[in-house]
Amino acid sequence: MVNECTTMFFKTIESMTQNAIGNKNIKLKFEVNSNVPEKLNGDDVKLKQILMSVLLNSVENTENGFINVNIGSIVRYDVARLVIKIEDSGVGMSLDKINSILDDNMELTLDETNKLNKLDMDLKSIIKVIKLLGGSINIKSKKDEGTTFMIVLDQKCGIEQSSDFMKNVEKYSSDIFGRKRVLLVNDDKEENFKISNILGEYNIDLNVSMTGKDCIDRINNGEFYNLIIIDDELGETSALQTLNELNKNNKFKTPVIVMLKKDKEHFKKYYIDDGFKDTIQKENIEEEIKEKIDKYL
Repeated sequence: MVNECTTMFFKTIESMTQNAIGNKNIKLKFEVNSNVPEKLNGDDVKLKQILMSVLLNSVENTENGFINVNIGSIVRYDVARLVIKIEDSGVGMSLDKINSILDDNMELTLDETNKLNKLDMDLKSIIKVIKLLGGSINIKSKKDEGTTFMIVLDQKCGIEQSSDFMKNVEKYSSDIFGRKRVLLVNDDKEENFKISNILGEYNIDLNVSMTGKDCIDRINNGEFYNLIIIDDELGETSALQTLNELNKNNKFKTPVIVMLKKDKEHFKKYYIDDGFKDTIQKENIEEEIKEKIDKYL
């Protein structure tokens, strides 16, 4: 998570959860305590998967009431022990069901391994992922009264490194572990949630930026991405303005794809002439994104 501050990371989780709640009569309370370090080194993809899977389970099993999230940490030397409490007022679970979930000590199955980037894994699989990361989870629940999840995970406290150093680390990780890095620049939270699930089928480290300026700052600060997908309808800084600013950086070589609505498809040639590598039609977003991922990554 060294490339995305904890504030932005948890804000993304909060936004995705609120999006999933939709029109349900659920009040979401999301608190990140001040004792959580602003920079952490850990597997942010897996942490996002764990949190979203548990939260989506709460959303699915709660029709009315609340979902409360509290994230704190205990810092000792260079390790931050995250303590994450997720409480809902949903249908709850019986003791037998809780025991059957927690007592499954089998390793991840092939099917579960293939879904390791999904944001909506079942609880049994998520518990295995938590254990895989050296963490623990406790579940307390009563039928018709709700459920409380307590998750504990250790993270290394982030240490600022030079941009050249971080860029080399990111390239090394991409080359050795095969995980490609994609930056999605889009201020539509619902669309981001959909795209995150689409990309969950791939071995991709997805980062989300809500503004063109943030995207520019990330690149100028030395962050490395294999692909950037940017929405044409950004607010303050347009997609084209963002691309033009990125190209002022002589080291910038990342292909940039722009997302367009169908009624702008006839402008595709002009976008390519302006320097975009390709376009994605929003109305056919799942097929288009998969096609572009296969093509460019």
